[in-house]
Amino acid sequence: MATALDETIAAIYQAGACMRSWDDALVQVNNDLGTLGCQMIGVSKVSGAIIFSHASILAAADSELAYIRTYHAVDPRVPVVLARQQGSWLYDQDEFAVETFFKNTYYSELLMSAGGRFSASTKVFENPEEVYLIAFVSGLSGLGFEPHHRL
Repeated sequence: MATALDETIAAIYQAGACMRSWDDALVQVNNDLGTLGCQMIGVSKVSGAIIFSHASILAAADSELAYIRTYHAVDPRVPVVLARQQGSWLYDQDEFAVETFFKNTYYSELLMSAGGRFSASTKVFENPEEVYLIAFVSGLSGLGFEPHHRL
């Protein structure tokens, strides 16, 4: 009998094989983790441009578009995650001073206005030309990513 985790892993593989939408698979991950939203992006290592973006449908489309258009350029997480090894998680609540969440426009104008507070991000794939990142966002009312969220 398949467990919820088995179904989520299958959804991720199906999305990777173009047999299911990434939006659908990411919603399943959100539901498992109890997070507000999830986004996976590809970034060109040559130009820094976003190659693709998939967000769970729990994330408002206008927020995803605003991130792609404007806020990726001021997102303080990206350079930190890019400098880390693949699979090394960044929990922004541990990395940045509290003031960052109110002074940085990514947090104050985009994330908090969309109901988000903290995020957990990692590099899931990298080659000489591109890197793929994934981030999970907790809601404003949450305490962030607690030990039971971190594997």
